[in-house]
Amino acid sequence: MKNYILKKHLECAALWPSYLQTILDIINDNLQWEMDNHYKKLNGKLEKLQAQHNTAMLKPKGRQPTSYPRTINLTDIHFTDKEH
Repeated sequence: MKNYILKKHLECAALWPSYLQTILDIINDNLQWEMDNHYKKLNGKLEKLQAQHNTAMLKPKGRQPTSYPRTINLTDIHFTDKEH
């Protein structure tokens, strides 16, 4: 459907070259609207996940599964120039 609309916009631009900029502006506005909606959905999902995480962190430490800290690499290995 989107490709069909784009094709029709371009056909109109070929028929009426003086309206090309107007047609391109409309295409750009439509793409911007779609991207805004897409990122609103993604941001909503992220906020929901963060809220769930914050709620989980506030629960009392009853019988919750043990979580482990991130692994920290404490090795002190020095490589020679050949080994790099």
